[in-house]
Amino acid sequence: MKGEKKAYEQRILHIEHGTFTPLVLSSSGGWVPSATVAFRRLAGLTATKHSQLYVMTLSFIKCKTGLNYILRSWRRNHQGWW
Repeated sequence: MKGEKKAYEQRILHIEHGTFTPLVLSSSGGWVPSATVAFRRLAGLTATKHSQLYVMTLSFIKCKTGLNYILRSWRRNHQGWW
């Protein structure tokens, strides 16, 4: 798995001249360190753009990602999508 991530990351860096950050979220609501950095950056940019408080924006993003995960899981469990 790490080899696949490294190969994809290299392709993104050298061919597409971009960056790659996998947003790995756990079922208990935790984020891996790289996802934490990405979400904090997103919250900072969004808060600045919309003249909102950074803390409120980050809380909104956390709630939204958590809620989406819960709803997706619930839908799969109740529709039999395994």
